[in-house]
Amino acid sequence: DALFTSGPFINGPGQGAGGADISYLHSGLTGYGANVNQAAGYRLADDFVVTDSWNVESFTFYGYQTGSTTTSTMTAAYLQIWDGVPGEGGQVIYGDMVTNVMTSTQWTNSYRVSGTDLMNTQRPIMAVTASTPGLSLTAGTYWVDFALSGSLTSGPWGLPITSTGETTTGNAKQYTGT
Repeated sequence: DALFTSGPFINGPGQGAGGADISYLHSGLTGYGANVNQAAGYRLADDFVVTDSWNVESFTFYGYQTGSTTTSTMTAAYLQIWDGVPGEGGQVIYGDMVTNVMTSTQWTNSYRVSGTDLMNTQRPIMAVTASTPGLSLTAGTYWVDFALSGSLTSGPWGLPITSTGETTTGNAKQYTGT
């Protein structure tokens, strides 16, 4: 069962090539996604609220590598759990950025596209599941910090929450080495 989701990334169900779903950029946006390439030192973090005691078995992240086919090119996932905002006093309480915890990856039947090229298939979106054995959290606000690796030179890239008409969604943070 899903305990938490940060928001949708599909805003065009069935509107892509071959009837696939799409996550499209709308007017005023130019960035397809944020770099989450572990080898280059990039990561993304987002907060989540635990309402009771949770035993968390895994996280699923969504990303792509430009030029991939619908066979996933993702090769690794890394994650850390913070007890507060990363870089603003929070401390890592679980995980690290050196241990590959990816257990599976597969195509989501969706593509990341521009708002003017809905049939583009260069960015198939992959679901990447990362295991978290022994992760138990009590009620509170936490941050998950993650990075991915892949076999292509582009990215990997993480997906933002995609809500048509909204140019600012969520409060995720990207670590770029500083």
